[in-house]
Amino acid sequence: MQKGIVQNRKRLTLILCSILAIIMFTACGDAATEAPKGSQDTKSVTTGSFTDNKNGTVSFSYNNTNKERCKVVTRLEGGKMYQYDVPQGECEMVFPLSQGNGTYVVYLCINTTGNRYSVLESVNITLDLEDDLKTFLCSNRIIDWDKENEAIKKAYALTKNSETDEDKIGIIYDYMVENFSYDYDKMENIDKLASESAYVPDIDETYAAKMGICYDISALTAAMLRSISIPAKVVTGYSSNTISYHAWNRIYFMKRKDWRTVDITYDIEMYKDGKRYSMIKNDDYYQNIMYEY
Repeated sequence: MQKGIVQNRKRLTLILCSILAIIMFTACGDAATEAPKGSQDTKSVTTGSFTDNKNGTVSFSYNNTNKERCKVVTRLEGGKMYQYDVPQGECEMVFPLSQGNGTYVVYLCINTTGNRYSVLESVNITLDLEDDLKTFLCSNRIIDWDKENEAIKKAYALTKNSETDEDKIGIIYDYMVENFSYDYDKMENIDKLASESAYVPDIDETYAAKMGICYDISALTAAMLRSISIPAKVVTGYSSNTISYHAWNRIYFMKRKDWRTVDITYDIEMYKDGKRYSMIKNDDYYQNIMYEY
């Protein structure tokens, strides 16, 4: 009986992850394969303010009174395009420039018809960091945290007596695997949550509920690690371990001077099923990367 339950749960995971792919692609930019073109000649449309934070992120201030859907788009010259929905009303947002040094174009766009968007304004930002690890210590739109978050307080409490980064990573990893669950109900209803705006993780909600989808789990993990000065990424794409679209982490081990792949959502399921698992994953199983934050 237990074996049948586990198999059914895994089949359900595959179905739900297929839905997640649609939601996350919408968030990240696959709805459009080219940079937005043209401009919107409408006096009723307000423009925003972009600020280069000189750390691999760009801040954006905007009073979004538009009825049409608006997005901020970042694109590295010769690289990938990332799209982020802009909520209604006054907003302050931070977007990562996570593809390394180079010249980025950052656009504010408004929906015109279907999947077509028109540029309201744009700015060029040249990223030239001596240490690009700084980018992966910052708060941003996907990994949104500050010292007042309960999850961040917990990260500090768990690791305050730890001497090495490796120890800290292990403590946060064990805490997440042993105390969090995959939220199947949320995945079944995520299309409703993202009907008007692409889904974005909320680390407060995930921490309080002690459950989430893979996107939530990886964002919370990255936030907790970044808050204790350990560079961490949220990565989305495909893994041969999970078949369907997925989210996981890349964590920088200072002693080894190397990024390592960690898939906490996968290990949560292994832990609950009483199966063997290990923190560091084989990178060969996680080669099909779509986006990194």
